[in-house]
Amino acid sequence: MLRPLALSALLMTSPVYAQSIIVGLGSDNFDDGPEAASFLLESRYDVFSNLGPFELRSGAALEVDEDGDAWVGFGVFANAPLTENLDFVTSFAPGLYERGDGEDLGGTVEFRTQVGLSYDMGKSSIGFVVEHKSNAGLYDRNPGVNSVYLTYGIDF
Repeated sequence: MLRPLALSALLMTSPVYAQSIIVGLGSDNFDDGPEAASFLLESRYDVFSNLGPFELRSGAALEVDEDGDAWVGFGVFANAPLTENLDFVTSFAPGLYERGDGEDLGGTVEFRTQVGLSYDMGKSSIGFVVEHKSNAGLYDRNPGVNSVYLTYGIDF
């Protein structure tokens, strides 16, 4: 069920549709082990609104880890400038999770929240984000998982 959605999210990250592409390498379960190397791919689209200092964008995200776990989601991404080149970044995205050999998160529907910092280098950026995925109590089992990523972004 999730594999066609993951393929769709991957295709949507094409520069034809995205305003920016973010790739990240990191670790799942960094705080609760066992850790698994993880890959992140996000596409972010044009700003659709401003809320105070935040620019709001829609976007898609795909995460896959070395255990074969996969998550794909669509949501709202926001950034606010802290200095001329440093931004606070955050996002919320509901999504679908497919377990490989890793953590049983309790069910298919999982929500991802993310916070971090991004350093703007003109048409690209580097950053660090911390995220949490959980099903918000939709299922009896809800252990959640925390991840960290170093990210690189390209603006189109």
